[in-house]
Amino acid sequence: MITGGHDLPYFTATGHHLVAELPSVTLLELPWAGHLTALERPRGIADILITHLS
Repeated sequence: MITGGHDLPYFTATGHHLVAELPSVTLLELPWAGHLTALERPRGIADILITHLS
């Protein structure tokens, strides 16, 4: 789960809720990001996903 520091409170809270309820989910909070992290910095998000899936 990726949340952004500039996202709306509802989405941040939803991310925290999912992490608390689903044991296989981890949370990555990006202080620079809003709601659409993959559109804001596509290469950075791709790198994060590739690292996580490797």
